[in-house]
Amino acid sequence: PPSSLSPYRLATAAPPRAPGKADAPPGWTVIGAGIGGTSAAYFLRQTFGKDVQIDVFEKGTVGGRLATINVEGKDYEAGGSIIHPLNLHMKHFVKELGM
Repeated sequence: PPSSLSPYRLATAAPPRAPGKADAPPGWTVIGAGIGGTSAAYFLRQTFGKDVQIDVFEKGTVGGRLATINVEGKDYEAGGSIIHPLNLHMKHFVKELGM
């Protein structure tokens, strides 16, 4: 069966290296800044530290379908999909971020 391409799995995989560049910090490109892309960038930073180059490309807004709107001073969720409380990956991520 094909292996999962979760953001965590991608972040913990060995990055490709150019010949003769063994000392250079790895560089990564993330396509999309929705929940998956921002998660991937977060785990890459956690794995490789502050010196890693991470370029995130997004054609729309950061957050993808996750959004809030402000109505009369109160914030409301207005995103496109829910995050189910039984989703173990999201439970880990929420705990990791202290939310």
